[in-house]
This record gives sequence, structure tokens and C-alpha cells, in this order.
Amino acid sequence: MRNASSDLWLDSQAKKQSIRELASSDLLSCISKLRTKISINMSISFRIPDLIAKKRDGDELSENEIHHFVKCAASNGASESQIGAMLMAIYLKGMNRDETVHLTKAMISTGSSLSWPEEWQGSVADKHSTGGVGDKVSIALVPALAVCGVKVPMISGRGLGHTGMRSMSSYI
Repeated sequence: MRNASSDLWLDSQAKKQSIRELASSDLLSCISKLRTKISINMSISFRIPDLIAKKRDGDELSENEIHHFVKCAASNGASESQIGAMLMAIYLKGMNRDETVHLTKAMISTGSSLSWPEEWQGSVADKHSTGGVGDKVSIALVPALAVCGVKVPMISGRGLGHTGMRSMSSYI
């Protein structure tokens, strides 16, 4: 037989159980939402057309957006037409200092970097050339610098092999 005090006790137990279940489900829900947010933040991905439109409209690109675009451009994740459209948007709208720094760092991070022996510290120079058949400075300058002990790595793009720059590797 139930009396008022046992009903109170059962009612109290039911409330405690309901509170536990509610707290537990809220906690699980909260954890689930947090996991979703964390995974979204960990895998930030941008659509190339959206980045092009943003720059076309004169907006500033974030560091992450710039790195994403450069990574896609370097890994064939963006088409030539998309790369051209982005370059045109950048040319027409310009880039601020931060964007330029981010673009430079992103481009550096996509390629290989050369490192020189410690004993070469202070004796490595770069004679940059746009290449082509008309470069008459490198042919005289590099040997003269080499005689003075300066290391001048002559690195050209694959498309510039016809200029003869590769044949100067003996001066390094």
C-alpha cells in the first residue's frame, strides 16, 4: 500500500532520474556539436570559384584562403582557367600588404627550398635572369664571381633549357 511519503519519495527519485537523463543527453548533444565544430575547423576547405569571386569583388583574402588557392594551383586542384581568373582579379583589384606576404609565403611553401653548406655562409649570390636568348650578362658575370670565390647557382626553369644556362654548372 502506498502512502503520501512513499509517493513523494518515488516522485523525488523520478525527478532525479529525469534530471540525470536530461543532463546526460544535453552533455552528449553538446559533445556531438563540439566534435562537429572541431572537425569543421580542422578541415577548412574553400571553393575556388568563391575565392575568385571574393577577390573580383575587391574583398581581402584571408591567409587560409590564399594558402588553399596556392595549394590547389600547385597540385592541379584548380583548372588553368580558374588560376587565370584569380590572377586577373588580383591584377585588377590588387592585393594589400598582408595578402602579398601570405601569397609569397604560400608560394614558397609549395616548392622545394635549397640549403647550402654552413661553410658557404655569406658566399652565395643569386644572379636572377628572366632567361631567354638575349641574356649576355650571366655568361660574363658568373665566371668572374666564381673566380672571387662566390657561389652562384645557375638555376633555370625547365622551359629555359635552350638558353645554355645549364652548361654553366661547372662554374659553381
